[in-house]
Amino acid sequence: MCPLKASVWNQTPDLTVYARCLHEMDRLLSAEEPQAALDLLEATWPGLPDVAPDVRLIEILLFKAYLHAQLGRPREALDVFQSLLRCGLASSLASTAYAAVRDLPEYAEFARANDRALDRAQRDARVELDVHVPDGLFGGAKAPAFLILHGEPGNLVRTRDEWPPRAITARGVIAAYVQSSQLRSAGRYVWGWGGADPVRAQEDVRQAVDRLCREHPVDPARIVLGGFSGGATAALNALFLETVPAAGFVCLCAGDKVDGLTPENLARAKARGVRGVLLEGETNWPDEEEQASLDAMRAAGLAVEFVLNPDVGHAVPADFPARIGRALDFVLRGAPA
Repeated sequence: MCPLKASVWNQTPDLTVYARCLHEMDRLLSAEEPQAALDLLEATWPGLPDVAPDVRLIEILLFKAYLHAQLGRPREALDVFQSLLRCGLASSLASTAYAAVRDLPEYAEFARANDRALDRAQRDARVELDVHVPDGLFGGAKAPAFLILHGEPGNLVRTRDEWPPRAITARGVIAAYVQSSQLRSAGRYVWGWGGADPVRAQEDVRQAVDRLCREHPVDPARIVLGGFSGGATAALNALFLETVPAAGFVCLCAGDKVDGLTPENLARAKARGVRGVLLEGETNWPDEEEQASLDAMRAAGLAVEFVLNPDVGHAVPADFPARIGRALDFVLRGAPA
């Protein structure tokens, strides 16, 4: 492998370049330009790795495989998956997007080794928690906490990049990032998507909150839940099903049905004074399920703000750190979101 490729894949990516690349790729995919999206990835991260890359770059490789498959290049897609397996990283090819990959004659041998590696990785997966505490907490002082769940499929590393701890701790709030114990593919975890167990997801959230309160100076009466996409849905279910005693929520792109939004649960949430903020991408709106959730919450008398992020779809907007701060101020202090 040439030195350029090795240096690219052996390093942690520049986070500014990484974020800009993902935003541009999302734009190109929304414009139905998969070849341009693939060209962008190849220009920024050429070739394939020969060592296990940073988890952010695993995401880039999985996007490459997906784009090759979309462009009718199943062998090139399989090359990506094989490179990951050589690095000890297993993948899921269950999606219909990879039907042509599964039809390749060489796929069967790859699948046997990949399935063994995926089974091992799934058995070893555990709920993960990454916590950032504000400076200046002394003498037994306790602080509110914001527990954030990644999207589906996703991981806490990318979530932490996009929901930066400093935007949260600067407001005197503990930032806690949770990663599901349900592994979908290398670097990708799920809460309820693709056959994952939503009951296990709720147990993961409960375990994370128990550990957070046990190990850090958390005020249990001021826990806020949040997340992106499927993580937002899992967070809302944890709140309304009372898996954890949350005071409010800040959720981005919560477009799935929330099973916990029953009249009884909503009435109890109202009695507890639950407040929340739902944020959605302008080009992803209207969304029938999210509108139904918003209507149900408001009809029950909950204080809920709805914010449309301009010029973005089902994604994290570039100015999201500032939006997180305003949303937390609304939930915890009653300020406008």
